[in-house]
Amino acid sequence: MAPPFPKLTTALLLLLLAVPTPARSQAAAPDQSATPMPSLVSRLRDDGFENLSAERAGNTVYVKFENRVYRWEVEGLGYVLAAATEEAPEDGTIVATAYRVGVPIYRVEVPVSEYRSFLAGTLSPDDLLKVLRISVAPRSAPGRENRSFLRADVTYGFGLQGTFTTIGDQRPTGIQVRPRVGIEGALLPGLFGRAQEWFTLNDAGYGTTRRRPARGLGSYTANLGGHTFFTAEAGRFLQTYTGQRGTIAHLINGGADSLYAEVARVRPSDELRNRTETLATWRHKFSGIDATLIGRYGKFIYGDTGYSVALDSAFKQSEFIFTLMHTTGTNVVSAGVVLPLAGHRYPRPRPIRFRPEESFNYTYRSSSDSKLGFPIAASIPDIPFTDDWRVLMMPAYLKDYVGYLRPGSIYERLQRGVEERTSIGPSLSGSTGLLGIPTADVEAYGSFSTGFNYMQPRYRRPSMSGNKGTMAQYFTLGILPGLELTVRLTNGWGKLFAQRFREVSSNGQVKTGWNVDRMASLQLLILRETKRQPALAAGIQDMTPDLAEVGESVLYRTRYGVVSKHFGGLGIHAGYGTDRLHGLFAGADYKVAPNAWLMADYGDHKWRNTRMLGKYRSAGARLLVSRHFQFDVCLPDFRTISGGFAYRSQF
Repeated sequence: MAPPFPKLTTALLLLLLAVPTPARSQAAAPDQSATPMPSLVSRLRDDGFENLSAERAGNTVYVKFENRVYRWEVEGLGYVLAAATEEAPEDGTIVATAYRVGVPIYRVEVPVSEYRSFLAGTLSPDDLLKVLRISVAPRSAPGRENRSFLRADVTYGFGLQGTFTTIGDQRPTGIQVRPRVGIEGALLPGLFGRAQEWFTLNDAGYGTTRRRPARGLGSYTANLGGHTFFTAEAGRFLQTYTGQRGTIAHLINGGADSLYAEVARVRPSDELRNRTETLATWRHKFSGIDATLIGRYGKFIYGDTGYSVALDSAFKQSEFIFTLMHTTGTNVVSAGVVLPLAGHRYPRPRPIRFRPEESFNYTYRSSSDSKLGFPIAASIPDIPFTDDWRVLMMPAYLKDYVGYLRPGSIYERLQRGVEERTSIGPSLSGSTGLLGIPTADVEAYGSFSTGFNYMQPRYRRPSMSGNKGTMAQYFTLGILPGLELTVRLTNGWGKLFAQRFREVSSNGQVKTGWNVDRMASLQLLILRETKRQPALAAGIQDMTPDLAEVGESVLYRTRYGVVSKHFGGLGIHAGYGTDRLHGLFAGADYKVAPNAWLMADYGDHKWRNTRMLGKYRSAGARLLVSRHFQFDVCLPDFRTISGGFAYRSQF
């Protein structure tokens, strides 16, 4: 019988042959005259580090370690360097090599005297960066003390399945709760296994029929040398995809750029034949901020070809990912969030260890219909090795968090690049602005606002008739300096969250769905305000029309440009918009107290496929309490009262 995947095997062999494999680096380990340091090894083992070795050769201390006890790799590295500094000579150097699944990933070199000054607070993080050398680790064997192999982690957590659209024959009626349990562990250096199963506590219209287990995957990862890594995976990636995948990753530009070539052969759960995925990925880590641009091009699982562009803006271990995808089959916009779920430290590794899952993930997704009647630009998730690509790009990533290497320190609470300025706050649309119009400003990088507000249907048209108002619920984040992203859920019944509805028309037809409208918006600050120059910004709200989607989700569509200038406590704003912000609009705010503003704005409003609302005038006030709690009161057309609340903070 012929091999099941001959083309895949050939492609992977060609990828491996194309990668240069240099000789083993002599700098990876000390020479034979090195002296073991058992006290340092004992200290690190007692704290839970694995695959350890510590040796001294001359004035250089060489440490090998693997961190599975601190959730954040930066924190684990900081502990290792601090412990090594205490036992190293004053005029010496520490060389620490970090491993993942027994595979060398990155290496840090630092002079002992400078690092002691950093720990004492007399050397700043920026000055430490001048002497800290961070590089991709050369090939080497892991340490032999406190080995991590043949140990198992039993993980537990829960997931939520929720959607505001109809999926095939499913008719969701709420949120499905899914407790999860899994087991994972390293068998040998580079060889890793993972399995996960989930259970449903309620049906909620999604059904429970599926393949089991939900995930079962084996992988092998190798450091090929020359800043190149290889991963082969086989098994069930998710309940929907079973097969094989090979990935080559190559780091360049000091780890700030990584190139991936991926070939996969999988069988979707709803088909009897295998499908091939071939993708090329480029990741670029911006300098000075923890933000990464991700570009992907190739052939996706269902045969459509195209590209995706994603921006991953992260703050320590919180990530926010905004993605645009265009293929021959569909167009997709998505906004996702990854939040840490467990504490900063796990239980010490044991032969069998119980620990919570690492993170909570949620993704907002909006897509156009494909030629097959459903979105088909699917790709295999980045698991298990490439899901933590920040560790792979540690030489560039660590520079944003070098201040956190000091154990227990509160010195550098903000990462490099994060802004500390404060904007006027979110408008009733969720984007930065007054009441009904945007202003030429954005959320500061690293700041966010989340809130809700209520308006009558005349001033914010609901997606269904017969209701008294709408409730907008939003989250706005400064994802880059000068760029903010807003995701919003507008409840057409004027209630919080979302409700399921069922309507019967006069001809007997039954319509079911959710009473909410989803939208995503971007606002870009093009020019910052100076004494002589006004600020200039441009934005797009409800951007999914650009992806060929029609229907309720483009209800609040608008594109605009706006300028702002302040004269003491008075701010003047004017701009031009399309669609909902129809034509010219203007407004003003007056700062009556350090955290209180009076506001007024004016413009035309027009809803999609409806008549123009006409001239729109509003006035109101904004109050910021304790720097975090924003309260808005609005008088649309001086006829009714609307208002909202927002919580504002910073990562």
